[in-house]
Amino acid sequence: MRRPFSRAAFRIAFALVAIVFAQVHQAQAWNGRGHRLIAWMAFEQLDEKTKNELARILEKHPAEGPWWSEARFNPRDERLALMVNASVFPDQARPDTKFSRYFRPRAHYVNHKLIVERNRPVRLEEPQTRPSDENVINTYLAHVKTFKDRKNSPEERAVALSWIIHQVGDVHQPLHAAARFCPATPNGDQGGNLIEVPNDNGPDNLHAFWDGVLGREENPPSLDRESRRLLRDFPRDRFRDELQRGKIQDWVRESAEACRDVVYANLPIDETRLRDLPVGYAADARKLAERRVALASHRLADVLRDLVQDRGQNPQEPRPESAKAVNPAGR
Repeated sequence: MRRPFSRAAFRIAFALVAIVFAQVHQAQAWNGRGHRLIAWMAFEQLDEKTKNELARILEKHPAEGPWWSEARFNPRDERLALMVNASVFPDQARPDTKFSRYFRPRAHYVNHKLIVERNRPVRLEEPQTRPSDENVINTYLAHVKTFKDRKNSPEERAVALSWIIHQVGDVHQPLHAAARFCPATPNGDQGGNLIEVPNDNGPDNLHAFWDGVLGREENPPSLDRESRRLLRDFPRDRFRDELQRGKIQDWVRESAEACRDVVYANLPIDETRLRDLPVGYAADARKLAERRVALASHRLADVLRDLVQDRGQNPQEPRPESAKAVNPAGR
């Protein structure tokens, strides 16, 4: 006779499912529109030679035939289509797809600890990570090395390139760089996933709110219009100081500081279910998101130029010995 499923066992199972769901959700930084915008804007800043070389490499991506050529939203420029499709591939390679071997939820983020206690100064602590940890910093450096090593197969280099494009976008989403530890979530809020907030379609969580703060339209005319507007409003010369910081660790730190200064600044520390967001929160969120997306596009353009022009096989930043890229074998 089958033993009944106890309430305690049910609670444990529910908690495990919630944890897994939160990890998967945090793997999604900006939604498809956000990532495609960053790639689109970076593409517009590249010279023709660089565009052609990137397209030549991405044509070898395993998703090019089965997925990308039949994608719902493809711009007319095939080179641009390759870029914007590559930008969302790491989020689309889910466990229930034919590309499940590329599913790496932990490779999209790394969390600073934002510690908020009553009557004490807010503290932002660096991530406690090891070189072997799978996180956005270690895997990004591994992907750069994989791409630069021309001994690797065209498919391996193409997959690495799609991750590089995606991860530059990931680390500019503030909630991919920090989790808040406070009375309501003493063990951390998993990058905002445990904070319920309202939206037009019902309850949502804070992480999802920030993923979609720039909207959801992914069709080429909408992306083209928004790309032009953001490049006009946020040209390179607005980021002279930021563009001097070329390491991914610096970009992650910026996002963590944005969590401290904007994302969590006026949110209550005793609640996980917010009935309303503070007045002006959505407008401030959009303003910050536009700036972060624009900065990500300028940095991505720089990264792609450097990758294409590189004549050596060593990345500018040393790869941690134990870090691994997401390769076709899924190791």
